[in-house]
Amino acid sequence: MCGIAGYYGFDGDAALLERMALEQHHRGPDDARTFIDAPVGLAHQRLVILDREGGAQPMTSADGRYVLAYNGEVYNYRELRVELEGLSRSFATQGDTEVVLQSFAEWGP
Repeated sequence: MCGIAGYYGFDGDAALLERMALEQHHRGPDDARTFIDAPVGLAHQRLVILDREGGAQPMTSADGRYVLAYNGEVYNYRELRVELEGLSRSFATQGDTEVVLQSFAEWGP
């Protein structure tokens, strides 16, 4: 299970976000990344299940409007991807993370 940490009201202290992430290193030893855009800071410790090369998180939409850090598995992501491609959504990765992000962008929360 991946580790996710976040901070709202973020004052730019990247070291705080890094410390939060390090506390969860055991949750996701395969990758560690952060996203900072004040007032929001997100950290993700990744345990790879799908798309080792393309599934890094937090993941940002192509237009920069949405950022996603999540832990889960979408069993029907292939079907959803086909539906989204039919709605002119394009994909840069092969896993379910971008499908969740594109679904949110297309259909909302």
